[in-house]
Amino acid sequence: YEWLDGLCLRRADAVVVVNEAMTSHPRLRSIKPHRLHTINNGIPQREALDRDSPPNLPQPILDFVSQGTCIVALGRLSAEKGLDILLKAVAGLVLEGRDVRLVLLGDGPLREELQQLAEQLGIGQRVLLPGFLADAPRLLSCFDIFALPSLTEGLPMVVLEAMQAGLPIVASKVGGIPQVLDHGACGLLTPAGDVQAVSTGLRDIMENKERAAGRIRAAKARVHQLYSSRTMAEGYLTVYQRVLGDPGKGCENDPRIVC
Repeated sequence: YEWLDGLCLRRADAVVVVNEAMTSHPRLRSIKPHRLHTINNGIPQREALDRDSPPNLPQPILDFVSQGTCIVALGRLSAEKGLDILLKAVAGLVLEGRDVRLVLLGDGPLREELQQLAEQLGIGQRVLLPGFLADAPRLLSCFDIFALPSLTEGLPMVVLEAMQAGLPIVASKVGGIPQVLDHGACGLLTPAGDVQAVSTGLRDIMENKERAAGRIRAAKARVHQLYSSRTMAEGYLTVYQRVLGDPGKGCENDPRIVC
């Protein structure tokens, strides 16, 4: 599959990646610079759900969220998401005597394994795996902290959604995440696979509310300015127009595209 993908990429008139870090991928080295473009993912601009309005969450989740500080992770329950790291980090905080809980929104092959790990760590009653929820990103503001401990990523939409929702963020320093979070100005970055670093990040958010609020403000402004679906669509439109008009034309003067 990798070989076939690389062959197809070399024959394309234009190749778009969703973050600048991906341009160094081995399969892209043979692509001429004028055919390789970076267009950041974007999301529709909308207001996050107000905490004072009744959220469309099942009652068991509402009851769970109302108890203590509630951390949320959203995505596929698979190995590359590093959710075992997050479980161990939360278990460490519980051992410190902190009243924290964790909701893993989503489904995947590791659901039962993650539930078993939570039980083994002694935090089974503090971890909830409700499965897939429709329109889950709109409900993110019902939680207190967003965590993304992934081992590998491109530019995950869920980070943009958490920024827009106004959640403090702890995320792995992989793929396009550091660029999206402005290298720590909009969210705390941790080395992938580092349990202690994730614990420290979560603890920092809980202990330094004003500092976390500053990162939230910066994140909201950044996602609105740089990661809207409109900006993304305009970037793709520019690439389409150039391919249809003059595939060899450079894009040095377009600030939305990195060549």
